[in-house]
Parts: sequence; C-alpha cells; structure tokens
Amino acid sequence: MIDVKKKGIAFSEDGYYIVEVSDEEVRFRKARELDILYYLSFISLVPIVLAYAVTFYTWILLLILLPFILYLGYIKVALSRFSPSETCKLYSIEVKRNIVKIHSEAKTFIMQKGKLLSFKLDV
Repeated sequence: MIDVKKKGIAFSEDGYYIVEVSDEEVRFRKARELDILYYLSFISLVPIVLAYAVTFYTWILLLILLPFILYLGYIKVALSRFSPSETCKLYSIEVKRNIVKIHSEAKTFIMQKGKLLSFKLDV
C-alpha cells in the first residue's frame, strides 16, 4: 500500500467530489458548489467578450482571466477547509501515468495527479 494522505478534486459517476485519501480509508463529500461556479465562470465570459467587441480595448481581454482565477481560488479554499460527509474503506489505488483511480467501499474516484489543485503522489 502507498503511504499517502492527500486531498484533491475527483470525479465519480455522479459528479465531482472533494476527496482525502489516507492509508486505510477514503473521506469525501460532494462538491455541488463547483458545478455552479463552473457554469458561472463560463457565463461571465459572454459580457466580457461583448464589451471587447464593442470597445476593442485590449485590456478588457485581461478580464477573461478573472472568472478562472476566482474558480481556482475557490477550489483551493474548498480543499483547505475540507469537512468530509462520508468515510469508507480504501480497497486500492491504481496509478497510470498521471491518472489516479481510487477504489473504495462506496465509490470509485478518478483524479489527475498535479501540483496545483489535486493529488500529488510519489510512486
């Protein structure tokens, strides 16, 4: 077994979860607010693009970064203030290149290894 205690955003069959994996258990909760923020960040791009099309000021294009920065910032806060709603037994962890597959008693989670927001694993 791999000695880890890491947090990350993972995908399961019914949506996104904030997941923490330790040696023997998986703790997780549904990340409903991430779905809302995801759509709001893309919807907010429409007025920015329209403002650029009307004014042709190039600095307006920098505003496109704002929704994505807010979205990534919220993910960092959600990971740091993690409070699980469910805990279950860890069966196995599969690692293929940069994809991590976590098999637990209740669900199977898929996440990408990364340094910024998700699972950092040294294998």
